[in-house]
Order: sequence, then C-alpha cells, then structure tokens
Amino acid sequence: MSKSEKTNRYDSNKNIQQKTDGFKTLNVFLIIIIFFLLVVLISGSVVGLKNRKAAQHLEENNDIETISQNTEYDSYKGLGQLRIITAPETDDGSDFGTAMVISPWFTYPQEDKVLFEELSKKRLKLIESVNKYFSDKTKTELNAMSEEKIKADLLEELNSQLSLGKITDIYFSDYIFLE
Repeated sequence: MSKSEKTNRYDSNKNIQQKTDGFKTLNVFLIIIIFFLLVVLISGSVVGLKNRKAAQHLEENNDIETISQNTEYDSYKGLGQLRIITAPETDDGSDFGTAMVISPWFTYPQEDKVLFEELSKKRLKLIESVNKYFSDKTKTELNAMSEEKIKADLLEELNSQLSLGKITDIYFSDYIFLE
C-alpha cells in the first residue's frame, strides 16, 4: 500500500471519526433537550393538577364554608355524587325509570366528632337509604314533591339509622334528572 493510499484511508477514517463524534454530541444535546422538556411537562402537569384540585375543593366547599362560618354546624359530604334510577312511570315494561344524579351533604352540630365518625362508618348504609328513597319514587312523584318534603323524608330516614347524634339538615349540590 502506498503512502498516498494510507493518507487517504487515514483522512477517511478521521472524517468518519469526526462525523461520529458530531453525532454523539448531537445525540447528547438532543437527550438533554428531551429530558428538559419532560421535566417541564411533568412539573407543569403536577402544578396544574394541584391547582385544579384546589379550585375544585374551594368550589365544592363554598356552600359548606358559608354555612359553617355563619352557624354552629359542620358539614359532611362523604356520600359524594350518586347516580340513581327512579322507579318506572309505567308497569308495562316500556319504561325503566329516569336516571338522576344527586350530591347530598349534611350539616351536624359543630365539634360533634362522634357523630362524624358514625356518619363515616355508616356511609354505605346511608348511601343505600338515599338510593332506596329515590328509586322507590317516579320522576313525576319527585317533581310533584316539594324540596322541603324530600329533605324532611330523607332527614327522618337517615336520622333513624344514627344512634350517636342527629343530622340537622340536608342539602343537594347536584339534583339533576338525566333524560
């Protein structure tokens, strides 16, 4: 092999080595950029979710805070949002009832930790009672009843299941019939 061939081969290998080094530098640079973007996206998502949860919490508790600040009552929203099917309007099988969404919450005497614990412990039983109340009535019957009557009936039913204290009032954040 001649000296010029060796030089050409050396130059060719040197060019390949420089290109490879350039690609390695580019790859490292791209990895750093991707890592930085992922950190920004994840951080933004976490902050956004925290702010969203805080905003939802403030919005949901706005009514509760108003009542709690103006009275001597605490509130219990542990039942959450319930989806219920009312009784069918007809018995011929053509109607299956109407879907509804409700979010009941209660007030009880402030500082009554024992009642709060009982409400928490009997949560599923209370949900079952609320479901039964609404599923035993048709949409027409519920629409014909006053809000006060529904609340009074539910208050009586729920308080009959409690032994360590009594709920003072019932409110609905949601009370919607879905067609």
